[in-house]
Amino acid sequence: MRSNLPFRSKRGSAAVEFALLSIVLLLFLSTVVDWGWYMTQRVSVARATMDGTRIGAATFESTLVADGSLTVPAAENRTKQVLEDLGLPCISPQCAVDVTHCSVNEGGVCMNPPFEAIHVATQYEYVPFFGFVPTPPVITSEFIMATEAQP
Repeated sequence: MRSNLPFRSKRGSAAVEFALLSIVLLLFLSTVVDWGWYMTQRVSVARATMDGTRIGAATFESTLVADGSLTVPAAENRTKQVLEDLGLPCISPQCAVDVTHCSVNEGGVCMNPPFEAIHVATQYEYVPFFGFVPTPPVITSEFIMATEAQP
């Protein structure tokens, strides 16, 4: 015989609660994964930019060649190679590496350095895993360093 208690059966309530909370949990986990992947790529692009600048600045150019004719390709190639090694291939239009040789007191992106310098700017398109939360669509990094050979 069934009792006529005013309480209802609680069978299945845990499954309903889990279904409702799992949506919030999955959204939180996708946010962590997307931002973690974004920060990993951001650090990788910054490291490639700094290493490319370092190699370009360390490349020796004699006075017999035009300014930047050796440092610019060395910096660009090294930046792309580091990105490739870190699992981020630099393929246009997803990736752009802009290298500039800066003369003494040259304006523009060089910002009037009192020395010969090399400036590397890298842009890399970020594609999230899930895309449920907004993330920046482009990762940018730039670095400037004095060259080894100074006038």
